[in-house]
Amino acid sequence: MELLAPVGSPAAFEAALEAGADAVYAGAPGCHARALSRDFSSRELQGIIGVAHGEGLKVYLAMNSLVKEDELGAVIDALALYEELKVDALIVQDPAVALLARRHFPALKLHASTLMLANNSISVRHLLQTGFSRVVLPRELTIDEIGRIHRATGAELEVFVHGAMCFSYSGLCLFSTMHGGKSSLRGRCVQPCRRRYGVKTMRRPARRGRGRKGGRGGYLFSMNDLEGIGLLAKLRKAGVCSLKVEGRMKAAGYVERVIRAYRMVLDSLEGNAEEQRNVLERARALLSESMGRRTTPGYFRSVPPRGVITHHHGGGSGLFLGRARAVPGEGDGRSMTIVLLLKNRVECGDRIRLHPEGGDSGSSFTLRGIWSGGRRVFRAGPGSRVRLEVAGAMGGARLSGRISVYKVDLRSRRGGGRLMKRLISGRKKVDTAASRRRGAAVRRIVLRNRSQPPPAASRSGGSGKGRGRPAAVSWWLKVERPLHALARFPLRPERIVIELRRETMAEFKGMGNRLRRVRPRITWSLPPVVSQAELSFYREAVETLLRDGFNRWQLGHAGQVSLFHPHRGDGKRLDLSGDYTFNVLNSQSLRRVRELGFDSVQFCVESDRSNLAAALAARPRRLRVGMCVYGRLPLFTSRAAQDHLTDGLVAVSPRGEEFVVRRDRELVRVYGDRPFSLLAHVADLERLGLDFFLVDARGASLQRVTGEVRRELFEGGGGRIHAGNYRGILQ
Repeated sequence: MELLAPVGSPAAFEAALEAGADAVYAGAPGCHARALSRDFSSRELQGIIGVAHGEGLKVYLAMNSLVKEDELGAVIDALALYEELKVDALIVQDPAVALLARRHFPALKLHASTLMLANNSISVRHLLQTGFSRVVLPRELTIDEIGRIHRATGAELEVFVHGAMCFSYSGLCLFSTMHGGKSSLRGRCVQPCRRRYGVKTMRRPARRGRGRKGGRGGYLFSMNDLEGIGLLAKLRKAGVCSLKVEGRMKAAGYVERVIRAYRMVLDSLEGNAEEQRNVLERARALLSESMGRRTTPGYFRSVPPRGVITHHHGGGSGLFLGRARAVPGEGDGRSMTIVLLLKNRVECGDRIRLHPEGGDSGSSFTLRGIWSGGRRVFRAGPGSRVRLEVAGAMGGARLSGRISVYKVDLRSRRGGGRLMKRLISGRKKVDTAASRRRGAAVRRIVLRNRSQPPPAASRSGGSGKGRGRPAAVSWWLKVERPLHALARFPLRPERIVIELRRETMAEFKGMGNRLRRVRPRITWSLPPVVSQAELSFYREAVETLLRDGFNRWQLGHAGQVSLFHPHRGDGKRLDLSGDYTFNVLNSQSLRRVRELGFDSVQFCVESDRSNLAAALAARPRRLRVGMCVYGRLPLFTSRAAQDHLTDGLVAVSPRGEEFVVRRDRELVRVYGDRPFSLLAHVADLERLGLDFFLVDARGASLQRVTGEVRRELFEGGGGRIHAGNYRGILQ
């Protein structure tokens, strides 16, 4: 198995090289899902690739950010450069990047990012058939599920074995973007899952027998770190080809210790049982010095996973030093002093992070001064009461209240990377003339239609009380139960979308002919997350409903299209639509959706108006594009169903925002108290060229949804809503 190390700096690359990595991955400058980290220059990338290839290591670049329309030109130039530099593979999320690479830069190998949410065999097989040579699986899978996927597909599978875990499935988290405009799908997540939340009395649960009153607040959604070092033999048996360590924003000391520990265990797998136990014990001791969070085997052993959240403990990473308080009156505006009782050893030169409890992620600084017992010391150990001087940018932060203090890097490792700097500086400057010419040629081909004007506002219209609504645009209504399809709604929907689940299928069968009146308008919807064990139910249900004449389907994941392949040649007219979970953010992704045989798709709900307009102006023909214009969309969708996350729980953020927890089988979803709504902008959206609007009536009573939609469309609004990024700028 390949041991794959994260590198976010020359020092981290040097550490990975020394510790025994087989391959490294770094962020593609400006196009990766850790946009807050430092980017490598083209010269540094050339140096890293040259050194790595000379040592027999592979270099992968994470180009796994969603791409806005005005970034497509830069993406093309980057692909041309990476082909010239002979990168071993690109890790990709956006269908547009994959499409451009396959069509114009075929020498580049593609790995499907974990953000593509391939959590079952049909999704993995779909990615293999569409040009990916490897799939990075979601962290939410058990070893048994991984093995079943490998046996069904034979795919190269890469899994995360160590590092940070998100509460939500990667690719389905909307929290950071909907409440701050910084998209996790674009690498700018502000980590709302790491915050401390209060707890209000639970609301009446949606299903009988769930929920209870009371409960303490805490770090309700903050996941412990993943550690799979004791499961490497089982992962190998399951068919995993690459073991991935998370941490492109981590210091070199972390990379060195973690990679060295996993190298030791990997090399011992052919030894006898006693040797393996001894090596594993030494490796775990090494990992304890890596300054991560508390660790857990994650989902590898079971679903729901055990012990993945310690909600009474802070969510910061690093070696916990203690809880501190700021000393009032000390400091000159450029510095401040904090006092704490040490839980672990610290010395001058260590890298320290302060994490204000209840706020966002803290900031880091290098420790310059320690005072203990009235005198200045170089180091101090556990049990010492010390005063630490916080200088520089942190000094002006004026922290107050309780502050958790973590050590995140050691003095002994800081300043590393000198070897790499010498190697890079000694290399000939990279000549990008050829890649620039190649990029310019491809841009002329791909972006030639961007000069076309946006569609004319030929369907504007309609009069209505208050804001008025367009007359010709199609409206879709998504409901929670088949019974809701019979309810009265302010607008007559062209389609009524019902999510296919065991419960909805059973209710539908029990309704007999009651749905006869609305039957021609029914579209069945597949959820974005379908476990390997659930595939048989969905195959059978799709077959049953197709035989019953239902030919309109909305898919939550592009890989689900394979469920309909056997029916493409039987003379039936299938109408396939993509949900907003396709994360389509640009015209090239729209083009890819059309190539896969879809008739319509919803545009990404994260988009701002400017990006939407630019993408629609260059849209492909014969593809209907719509958008969700109202709904309580899940901000988190998680498989971490822990005991403290009971159905109906109301979590309260430090800013007083309320979020409701809902549990459905093994999934936990977290909803904002205010619905997302673009109903005030439907006339503008139609002028931009959208073909249909979807109202998602799930997550609240149908009566409440009906009232909110009526007020927004016909009575001038006034409800508690939010418009996401539509009026701002998506970051």
